[in-house]
Amino acid sequence: MELMISLSIIGIILVIVFGAFRIGVRAWEHGEADISDHQRQRIVLERLQRQLVSASPEKIEMTGGKKFFFQGDLNELMFISDVSLITGNKAGQVFVKYVVETDDNGLAALKIYERNVLFLNTPLKDFDTPDDAFYELLAGMDHISFRFLKVSEDRGFNWLHNWDINEDRGLPDAVQVSLQLSENQPRKHVLARIIQKAED
Repeated sequence: MELMISLSIIGIILVIVFGAFRIGVRAWEHGEADISDHQRQRIVLERLQRQLVSASPEKIEMTGGKKFFFQGDLNELMFISDVSLITGNKAGQVFVKYVVETDDNGLAALKIYERNVLFLNTPLKDFDTPDDAFYELLAGMDHISFRFLKVSEDRGFNWLHNWDINEDRGLPDAVQVSLQLSENQPRKHVLARIIQKAED
């Protein structure tokens, strides 16, 4: 009887110990995953910011005779940059297209398409970019969006949700990228100030 009681007590202790061990391992794995996710976000945002800061005012001809160098809205961003994000585009300017896509669960992903300007179809046809040419930079995000700063002559600041080649001239004064990993975490904002200005 005493032996059975002792074995039962030992069994209960082992269950508690292994349960605590499993909880500790899962917490460690979750922490490592969070660190990896945050590090990836930081690297992607730093490179995106660097690419935006180097946005070029040089124009590319489109179909219909229009000239393009920058266009964007809350979920899409297209511009010409002197800096490449994708390995392989080491020389010359690149045409860049960022898109935010939402899956069936409402989670956002940030993807990029990049092509050397020398290899673009001339004139550029409706920003034609094949779906399989995009690289996924971030996924499983609660929110990703873009905004565009326009500073007027009287130094008024106006944040726009759309920058259209048919309405706005030149480059925006800055681009804000907003990113939120989950609804329980604060939203991050990265601001890229664009210094170059396009001539009329």
